[in-house]
Amino acid sequence: MGVESLRLHYDKIAANVASGSYPPLFFNSGYDGCNFQVDEYDKIYKKFCAPYVHLLDDYNITTDGKSLLEVGCGFGRGCFFLKKRYNLQCIVGCDVNPNLIEIAQKTYTKNKFVVGDINNLKHINRLFDIVLTIETQYYWAGNPKIADSFASVVAPGGSLLIATDVRKAVRIEKILRGFKLINENDITNNVLNSLNDSIQIRDFYKKRIEKLQSTHRYISQHYTRE
Repeated sequence: MGVESLRLHYDKIAANVASGSYPPLFFNSGYDGCNFQVDEYDKIYKKFCAPYVHLLDDYNITTDGKSLLEVGCGFGRGCFFLKKRYNLQCIVGCDVNPNLIEIAQKTYTKNKFVVGDINNLKHINRLFDIVLTIETQYYWAGNPKIADSFASVVAPGGSLLIATDVRKAVRIEKILRGFKLINENDITNNVLNSLNDSIQIRDFYKKRIEKLQSTHRYISQHYTRE
């Protein structure tokens, strides 16, 4: 699915959410392997909250009083979860799709959301202690200037956290000049376990499951900006 096709796909979902025929959930595949507590409201969303916990807790990211930007926030459910769980000073969500951002602003009124393209984040005009992005690599694959885009929002010494599926031969760190790879984990099995958790999810993500079983892997990474 190309970038334009993906945008049209999410436009359709946004329209369904606006009409009330699609619940505002998450777009990520989920993660099986984090042991953490959730309130009753987040109980049915726990596996979709888990990638955030994995990136922040398993990589020992200091969050107290820090600022965080989620790039590719969809309709903001992840930012809502982050605000409840962590003592962050500021959380901002951005997404390339203005329809999703409009829904996020209406649904989670205590969070801040902006329209932003991951390939050119300079217009956000702010540096964050933590920048986090989940399952967005297909938007910036092949962009030689993606490092500049991330550098425009990650403060010097700040953290860039990535969780995404990639082709097995792809090495993201080679194009992220100016960032130092601190740690990486292959979490393919954690994601596959999540995707295979229910028939509904398994059917919806059939193509992604097939890719992760053959040509792709799913990785999480922690970088710091040098």
